Amino acid sequence: MIRRTRFLLILATLLLFTVSCSGGVNGDDDAVKLDSLKTPERLEIESKAVFEKTQRLGPMGMAVAELQNKAPNLTDEEKAELEDKRESLRENLQEIESAKIKITDIDVIGAIFDKIRETAARYTEDVNDDSWQESEYFRVFAYYDGDTISLATHGGENLYTVSDGYILSFYVCEDDTLIFSDGAVEPKVLTIQFDYDWFESKLAGCTFTETNDTDEKAGLTPLTAEELIYFNGNEFFNGEYMNIRNQFLSSLYDAPEKIDLFRLFYCGSGLKETLTEAEKTAVVAYNGWDMEPDCACEKISRTNMDAVLTKYLGLTLADTDKIGLNDFTYLKEYDAYYYYHGDTNYRMEITFSGGEREGDIIRLFYNDTYMTGGSKVLTLREKDGGYLFVSNQKVPKS
Repeated sequence: MIRRTRFLLILATLLLFTVSCSGGVNGDDDAVKLDSLKTPERLEIESKAVFEKTQRLGPMGMAVAELQNKAPNLTDEEKAELEDKRESLRENLQEIESAKIKITDIDVIGAIFDKIRETAARYTEDVNDDSWQESEYFRVFAYYDGDTISLATHGGENLYTVSDGYILSFYVCEDDTLIFSDGAVEPKVLTIQFDYDWFESKLAGCTFTETNDTDEKAGLTPLTAEELIYFNGNEFFNGEYMNIRNQFLSSLYDAPEKIDLFRLFYCGSGLKETLTEAEKTAVVAYNGWDMEPDCACEKISRTNMDAVLTKYLGLTLADTDKIGLNDFTYLKEYDAYYYYHGDTNYRMEITFSGGEREGDIIRLFYNDTYMTGGSKVLTLREKDGGYLFVSNQKVPKS
């Protein structure tokens, strides 16, 4: 698996449609009707200056990715370098996030998409990869169904296409064109005529996120940029190996007690364990093996298992459904669980595309490219200054 930094995800999505705002189009026979497009719940808009600043972060993002791929075998000097680069990258991304125009005003979003639906799009014929940089433009990201459908969750089995009613991202260019992808497996670029000045006027007064009255009454609010940066940073998730909190995304569960303990503790507990030769001999004997496997043996004491479960689920081992526990070898005399393996299920980097808060409940949306599981939502409960894991579920495709 290729481990991705948050920047690389952003860069990948931003460069998906690097095309000219003035490319030629095919004839009328290739017109694509847009009257059945759905209206998104939220828009995030970047100016040309913000987009270009993101591009300039490329070398820094690549340097962070290169160092992270060497973890946990970094020297002290490399660890210090990685932390400095991460901090600089975080600060730059925070500046970019604060410079975005974020709109949840349904009237503004509705007007923009009504204007798009009035037109018919055509596939581009001659795409110039350089001229798009010469004029001014806005890059727009669309979010549907509580952020569960977006460019960040698009891919694999979850393709949200124009024919399905979705435009996930588009450019509005100064020469009065709007360009976007059809979202297909082999995506093609579509373009329509679109009034740039009219679009710019709609953004006036929308430099801060508008409040959706329905969500406000329901107590549902989007996470702030600072909150999302926190969960995408290294304080709670990510960070140095081995962060046990990352492992709470390794299985699906609808309730804390239903978490897969084998997948959760596959790489250990993240706490200090002492494994003796006598214990390894006992594991081999218990399983009736002729010899010890030629790979490492993971040990998770029941004490440490309880400590992790209590801290992050609010449960002890006895309170869970013990799903996956029998996949370990349990030695009663040591009150510990063991497993020999040479592979890993540990994800080094977690990137959430968005999130929402409802009282003490926080939902974080992400595209599980590591487990290739598509769109998922991780639910946390805020308690006593920390967070308990509530569930990790698939988001059904609408």
